[in-house]
Amino acid sequence: MSCLVTAKVEKLLLEGPLDAICSATVIYQTMNRNDLLPYEEVIKIVESAVKSSLERIRDFQRKESVMEVLTEMKSGYKSILGLNKIKVLDTNKESTPDTTEEEIKKNIEMLNEKLKHPLGDDDGPLYSALKKTVENIVLSDLTWRDPVANMVLSDNSYIVTGLHRKLKPIFMEPCNKMKCTPPKLVVKKCEDFLENFEVLSTHKIVENAKHDNKWKEDDSDLLKITGRILDVLNCMITFSDIYFT
Repeated sequence: MSCLVTAKVEKLLLEGPLDAICSATVIYQTMNRNDLLPYEEVIKIVESAVKSSLERIRDFQRKESVMEVLTEMKSGYKSILGLNKIKVLDTNKESTPDTTEEEIKKNIEMLNEKLKHPLGDDDGPLYSALKKTVENIVLSDLTWRDPVANMVLSDNSYIVTGLHRKLKPIFMEPCNKMKCTPPKLVVKKCEDFLENFEVLSTHKIVENAKHDNKWKEDDSDLLKITGRILDVLNCMITFSDIYFT
């Protein structure tokens, strides 16, 4: 169940509107009907979702909003707890069923069906080995982060890496055929760029660059920007163990 809850939180962090990303909405995603998990469990789920999401987010503003979630968890949990106590959050009425596990199960069944029909006689052993591994998957352990849940057999997944040494080259054959060598002219162009990059003259550009020593933003904008920078730094220091352990 925790995997499904984490997946719900990740979906909000990755796809939700920016103004909807905060500790309160994240904590709300962890609720099961009107039951609020203990803070220790919630923070564990959220930390996992934040860590996973940050690895995939490229937009700076979204990344900043996601990082701020962790700094607001205590106040957000207190707010949700209070609202839940006075029955403001009646998730029994407004919740919709989570069909994630059902959809993943359907995908695995479709994948198994495809693996019953090899493209050629030589593919039979490979398809049979893949099908046997897929059939032994514990569905409750899967989230949308797992390629196989999306009917994708990734070459670095245990499903493929666990293949017999004679079968893996057969699996990788289509991928290897798609590789192409860049033209020699392109390689030469790149090599020339690397050789000349350090000696490119930029002093004229620097000489022409001038600044009037005045801020382009007003005081209120500078204060907001400084606050956001400090919040991000504080978040990175406080939760550095998330990224380096």
